[in-house]
Amino acid sequence: MIRPRDSARGNENAAFPVIAALIPRIARCDLPIRATGCADLRAILEIPKGGTLPAPNRAARPGSPAPSRV
Repeated sequence: MIRPRDSARGNENAAFPVIAALIPRIARCDLPIRATGCADLRAILEIPKGGTLPAPNRAARPGSPAPSRV
């Protein structure tokens, strides 16, 4: 996520510290890629994403164990 206001508050949506360390470099385009590639990368990361991923439906996948009932 590259959103300047959120970034200034420290609210980055990155799962790993390595990824979080790349966010400022991507924002500055300080990567060993062409400027057009950097712009494409930023455009992808700036796409709004809402909410969290839904829980997997294990019953829908063949061979997966059924959810336990307690």
